[in-house]
Amino acid sequence: MGFDYDLAVAYRVYPKFSDAYLKISHHFNFKTKFDLFHACLLSFKEATKGLKIKIFAILDKCPESYIEAFKDIFKDVEFYFINEDLKGLENIATFLIQTKLLSEQNLSPLVLFQEDDYFYINKLSYAIDFLKEIKEADAISPEFQFSIVNTPWKRYIKNVIKFKNFEWIKIPSTTLTFLARKEYVIRAKQYLKNYSLLGDLGISLLSTKNLSIFRFDLPYYRYGLGMLLNLIKYKKYNLLKEYLFNKKFNFFMPNPSIAIHLNPVSINDDRIRAINEFIKVIY
Repeated sequence: MGFDYDLAVAYRVYPKFSDAYLKISHHFNFKTKFDLFHACLLSFKEATKGLKIKIFAILDKCPESYIEAFKDIFKDVEFYFINEDLKGLENIATFLIQTKLLSEQNLSPLVLFQEDDYFYINKLSYAIDFLKEIKEADAISPEFQFSIVNTPWKRYIKNVIKFKNFEWIKIPSTTLTFLARKEYVIRAKQYLKNYSLLGDLGISLLSTKNLSIFRFDLPYYRYGLGMLLNLIKYKKYNLLKEYLFNKKFNFFMPNPSIAIHLNPVSINDDRIRAINEFIKVIY
């Protein structure tokens, strides 16, 4: 089957700063959330040069300026808008829309779940080429995650593949910004659809089969045990069945990073400098 695009992207946007970003906002000169969003969008444009991409923009109560920014920067965008009545549920709603759009589209075999506070500093094509070449890979975090390498999880980092001047490291989990094969989204759809119960960490741990009540040495053991008990409590036996009988999916991250999450656990002096220097170039 031929495909019209290299990548299908579900890009979700919320017009207010996150509490996490406010903790690091003094490092940057973004006076409004639109300023942050616009800079990240421009960096994404730079990262996808040379790629044919389809964007599904999911806007959660965003002013008209956000729509115009997408139209100015990208040619092929479809817009989806969140109902005003979904107060407190917006994050869940937008993620479920992403899951539905990317699992049902037939434009590309590769998909990207994209949040609005990731700043790209390298070409996304490196990750796309890695997925095309390395058949065991199912999903990629575009960020080299300090939350993995600087925690006990690092003991479980054993598989490193060198490809196109990057180290690609097998990881147990990713955030909600990740590149994947469409096949993963379809086969792991039961996990993704239960985001409100599992959270991003739960989706990852089930997908990569890094959840076991017999592995006391695993990080987040108590979280994992609590999640399993919740699955039983809410009679989510279908998820337990998926965990037992579905394939083990392989997640990777690049070193160096392709993108940086504007979040306290992702920021250091080198990354702050790289982002601010990149902003000078793109503006």
